[in-house]
Amino acid sequence: MSWERHTLSSRLIEDRCYLDFPLSLFVGCGVCGVLLLIAIRVWWSITVVWSALI
Repeated sequence: MSWERHTLSSRLIEDRCYLDFPLSLFVGCGVCGVLLLIAIRVWWSITVVWSALI
């Protein structure tokens, strides 16, 4: 019984978090994706420059 109650309460907390912060989570994922793309492009350009110099 206590295990079911714990599972139910944790599920309610998760649902509440998903309802409260969907926009901030989406924005955070978008920012992380943009930063990742920028990092990949910078790394790629550095790699191309180094290969051209070598």
